[in-house]
Amino acid sequence: GHGRLCSALGLSAVAAVAVCRGVRLRTKARLCSTSVRAPRSACLLPRPARGAILEEEDADMEEEELPLDAARFVGNNVIKLFVTSCSASYVRPWSTRSQSFGTGTAFPIGERRLLTNAHVVKDATVVRVQRCGEFRKYAARVERFSQSQDLALLTVDSDDFWVDLEEVKFNDSLPALQEEVAVVGYPGDSDNICITQGVVSRVDMSFYTNDVQLLVLQIDAAINAGNSGGPVLDESGRCVGVAFEKMTSEEIDNVGYVIPTEVVRSFLDDKGGVGYAGFQYQPFESSAARASLGLPAGEKRGVRVRYVDASAPSHATLHVDDVILRIDGVDIGYDGTVPLAAGRSGERVHLSYLMSRRHPKDVCKFEAWRDGKGLSLDLTLGTSCPLVPCSPGPAEYLLVGGLVFVPLTEPYLEGQYGKDFYRDAPSLMVYMVEEGRRSSIDEQVLVLGHALCADGDFDDAAEEVQGTVHSILKSFNGVPVRNLRELAAALAGAGRWLRFEFRHGEVIVLDSEAAEKHRRQVMEVHRIQHPMCLRKDDVAA
Repeated sequence: GHGRLCSALGLSAVAAVAVCRGVRLRTKARLCSTSVRAPRSACLLPRPARGAILEEEDADMEEEELPLDAARFVGNNVIKLFVTSCSASYVRPWSTRSQSFGTGTAFPIGERRLLTNAHVVKDATVVRVQRCGEFRKYAARVERFSQSQDLALLTVDSDDFWVDLEEVKFNDSLPALQEEVAVVGYPGDSDNICITQGVVSRVDMSFYTNDVQLLVLQIDAAINAGNSGGPVLDESGRCVGVAFEKMTSEEIDNVGYVIPTEVVRSFLDDKGGVGYAGFQYQPFESSAARASLGLPAGEKRGVRVRYVDASAPSHATLHVDDVILRIDGVDIGYDGTVPLAAGRSGERVHLSYLMSRRHPKDVCKFEAWRDGKGLSLDLTLGTSCPLVPCSPGPAEYLLVGGLVFVPLTEPYLEGQYGKDFYRDAPSLMVYMVEEGRRSSIDEQVLVLGHALCADGDFDDAAEEVQGTVHSILKSFNGVPVRNLRELAAALAGAGRWLRFEFRHGEVIVLDSEAAEKHRRQVMEVHRIQHPMCLRKDDVAA
């Protein structure tokens, strides 16, 4: 099956090629913040005295039991989350979705802070926390949130909550392959903590969201619904990562994913997120292609730049047909991979790893080949802004008569076509997600989301209009529009006829006076309070 976490299927080399082409292979990877029961678990029922310390030496302890034993003690400081959320509706953007409830896991990291996954507390209206072995719940607040890194910080104002609560210590080294780890969390509907044990089976790059690739650990310990945000511990009881996702497939069992400590440290540094280089490349093994660009016969490094994002800082630095040979002193293989780390022989990852360790506005040193000669470049990293965003912020819309225009986003596609929208959505929309390219930082793909009726049909072409719903807008009155702001401004200055042309050639024409009358009827019937809702930097709603 195709999927976002392609490394689980042993497709890391294919994924590297696919990513360079803007394609994201997708398997069914499930975020684990709902309730099911976990197999192969150790549940902590009695709570030892607060401050109990794990003895490093125990003559009766077998070596393979070390991670589990350490986890038993650390686990008493792991917290259960109870989250009430109310998210925006990107399909009906003038309303919100129904209130929902979920659970997750968090753990203390010092300075009265709890760490968890962003997807656990996304759109949260109420967050309550409960300590292991206690019945009292405390109110918590979300302090900081990173969708691209899937991490969030919480705090609790009550002093009672923090009494004798020990922080979980981090191990900043990447765990070795086959190193034993234990996952601690609260899967299912039980308030008792649960521990599952396994080994690290892979270290690779993957998309947490549709924004950027980040390092990920693959383990064979069970990560189940409710485990999200829980610590993954080594044999000394130190945290090597945060549990966040599992693979769901008929062919694959016990595959879980962990956010490693180095990504956590990047999040905690709070320097603006993950650095984004803003280019796509082509693997460059062909000797004929390399010779055509004048590369020396003995030069085996390098990938060819095939696209540079016009909205990224790199647009002023990189050119199409540049061959990138080295980044920050690290040689780039012609397959687009780099060594993972010193001392980890045989492990290579996607070259985006080098930029993912940096922050926006950081400068990377590139060595490239252009026009038959080598050169050194200073490339300033930016922030990833995909044409079809996966975390777009507040839902936007613009109502014209009964026509509702919305930006194309992944939440819209998921709401309209389900989680498997890559299979079920119109091919042009999927293409925009996979291969869409910005021409400017404020560009949006505009979609006709609805054609709402009220007091009869708004004109004599209602059926034709309904057939155009979910089409992508190309132009208004013959002029291309980049975003909802431009469309709103163009409508304000339009004459009698409002002509909307769509990508596949369909046209909708409205009489402006009749459309305004119909808009008021639609707002009353469908209980829409405002004719538009745009970003804060756009036209005021």
